[in-house]
Amino acid sequence: MSYGPVSVISVGTADMSPPGSPSISAMQISNKEIEAKIVIPTLDADGSPVSGLSGLVVGIAPELDGGGNPFENVAGADIKSVAEASNGAAQEKELVDADAGTELVALLPIAVAGKTYWIAAAVKDNS
Repeated sequence: MSYGPVSVISVGTADMSPPGSPSISAMQISNKEIEAKIVIPTLDADGSPVSGLSGLVVGIAPELDGGGNPFENVAGADIKSVAEASNGAAQEKELVDADAGTELVALLPIAVAGKTYWIAAAVKDNS
């Protein structure tokens, strides 16, 4: 028996600021879609309970020529525009404090099978 296709994920790190950072896991479920599971943070960057949650944005974009991450150094407010400008897609969802700790599923389109895609997500609050 041989192995199937290889799955790869990268983890970007940053100096976190409120409202903390969502966690993302993703897998290709067909030649047309990637299922991304996003867990909404429960703690702010300072360790206090998250409050004032108001939204989530998640974007997908193909890897840049030469292997670059299209979302590198992109602010949460710019995820949607970067994804859409890179032949990708984005989704936005309203959040409330009760969403803290929940897992949300986003079905993201694959423009061309066989390419590497990057996924970025960020939550916003009312601060």
